[in-house]
Amino acid sequence: MKERSGLWLWPLMASARLRAGVREHWKRILVGAFVGWLFAVIGGAIALVSLELHHVISQPTSDGLGIIIVLYGVGIGALNAYTFRPRATAPAEVSTATRLPRQ
Repeated sequence: MKERSGLWLWPLMASARLRAGVREHWKRILVGAFVGWLFAVIGGAIALVSLELHHVISQPTSDGLGIIIVLYGVGIGALNAYTFRPRATAPAEVSTATRLPRQ
């Protein structure tokens, strides 16, 4: 009989962890997406204008790349906000906020 591994469960567990993370940190993810959008629009516009002025790319190419740069900026901003969120330094049971005063 063929032995089964638990590898097929990995996508299900990863999906559950992602949904739980989004449910818990959705505000941070939205702010990160906005910051990524802002940087992508400003930085992408400057980069594409300079490439157009130096005749490296054409106007239609610049328009197409602009959309791609903005979408990547939004995705990277949201991913960074979720990935680099602050971690708790101690479990809640050990935290000073939940400790009883000393007698």
